[in-house]
Amino acid sequence: MTKPAFGRPIVPGFSPVKLVEVKANSKKKDLSSGAGNVANFAQSRALTITIRNGSHQPVSGVMVRWGVVKADFTTNKTAAYGKEENMDLRPLETRTLETPSVTATGKQWNYKANEGEKLLGHGVQVLIGDKVVAEEFSPPSVKPYFGDFILVEATK
Repeated sequence: MTKPAFGRPIVPGFSPVKLVEVKANSKKKDLSSGAGNVANFAQSRALTITIRNGSHQPVSGVMVRWGVVKADFTTNKTAAYGKEENMDLRPLETRTLETPSVTATGKQWNYKANEGEKLLGHGVQVLIGDKVVAEEFSPPSVKPYFGDFILVEATK
């Protein structure tokens, strides 16, 4: 522990930036026109991410990495679709990010494997420099897909 010029001692490994909340805004639409063995669907997910600087000092170089993991059953590929957003936080600032939606469409069969795409989960990482200071994955099994993700542009 080292002592700053004023205020609390600096604890190694402690970060004043916290991931306060990750809220998934999910929608699923049934696109089927009638009864049968197949149900067509479209699902989308956007995230509302809240981070906070708990320090009385500004923090610069904060990066928020977010992604929604989508599986494509026709190509057997699974990837995270997301973005990295850089920011500086003022003392005691709380900031909320609204992400664009990631959409998947597919077919769900009663008697055979699904076709098309399906959303598997989401995750958020907060980094300062190259060090992860906070992260949340839902479900935890989607974490390996965050190594490389496909860039999502804002849709407005």
